[in-house]
Amino acid sequence: MNLCRQHNCAQHLVHCLCKEHAIERLMSFNFLSIVDKVEGSLLFKAWNADPCIQPFYSQILYTWYVTMVTIGMVS
Repeated sequence: MNLCRQHNCAQHLVHCLCKEHAIERLMSFNFLSIVDKVEGSLLFKAWNADPCIQPFYSQILYTWYVTMVTIGMVS
């Protein structure tokens, strides 16, 4: 699968899981080769989504950062 398609699929997966409130499942996936793309997608949503309407992307992004530090993918 080419990188552009992989990015689009990952972005779609991220948004679907967030809308379904499947955050634990999202955090369980290995996005090793596209961590920056997943992070960028969550960051974009956190900045642009209404903070009063679920899913709360800022909380999801925080969970993402904590998870990435815990498993050692970022420092």
